[in-house]
Amino acid sequence: LPDSVEVEGNVFSVKYTDGTDAPYSIVSTKNGMAVRHSVNSDKMTREIVVQVFDAEGNPLTKALTISVRAYAQELLAITQNPVEKALIIRMLDYGALAQLYVDPDATDLANSIVTDDLRKFINDYEMADPEAFQSNLTSTEGVFSANLTLNESIDMNIYTNIGHIGEGEELVVMMDGQVLAESRYQKTMAANGDICIRYSFNADTMNKELTVAIVDSDGNVRVRLPLSIRTYAHVCINTYADNATLRAMLIAMLDYGALAQLYANTNTDDLANCYVTADLRSELNDYFRPEN
Repeated sequence: LPDSVEVEGNVFSVKYTDGTDAPYSIVSTKNGMAVRHSVNSDKMTREIVVQVFDAEGNPLTKALTISVRAYAQELLAITQNPVEKALIIRMLDYGALAQLYVDPDATDLANSIVTDDLRKFINDYEMADPEAFQSNLTSTEGVFSANLTLNESIDMNIYTNIGHIGEGEELVVMMDGQVLAESRYQKTMAANGDICIRYSFNADTMNKELTVAIVDSDGNVRVRLPLSIRTYAHVCINTYADNATLRAMLIAMLDYGALAQLYANTNTDDLANCYVTADLRSELNDYFRPEN
């Protein structure tokens, strides 16, 4: 928001281009106050229109129409940072594959703005040498299950049932071995006793390990499920050999996560895509079609 625009007393119009209201919040950033709209991974092409009016309906700003793709296109035209360039391209690839995963007939894909030169750049970009995939997953005897929600963040959902928690036991949630305060995650319980623990991962934390455990009164762990976005993605890649779009989307997501780590300088010796081989990455090529 321009410095001249006050938050209090003014009217914020945040709409999709079809005129329906788009969800938003007003946040404080290092660059000042901003309108924040969260975009799911398969909605990077969806435009919003933002304008601010005073209490009498007089416009205080011009209308701004923007999408994630449009912003990325502006940034790709000016960035001189190769990591940032690769990050943006792979983010758009991830968005396009999310579109195709939701709708195999989708057109106007998020990565439609990636030119031949940009495609050559990302194809030639040197990713780190892959490691052999290792998982510390063990049987939880049916106590836990998990899935991902791929929205503006990547949400890990871990499920159990209250019937699995014995007398004197409790459910404990940890990140990389450190117990999390309840304010750091969402916990919901259904009428049938099913419990869902949801934790939102930023793009540069796909390597971090979320653990949900059942612990007795002495602090002893009876059963636990440790799981990172990276591990979950590779379990799916190894399990769903016949779902090419799902596999490609997860591979692009892991590259996006690793590049986000490099860009943010976040734990760069343990990248999200450290298990992605050249053969796996080659599966992306079938989805970057000129007609899109």
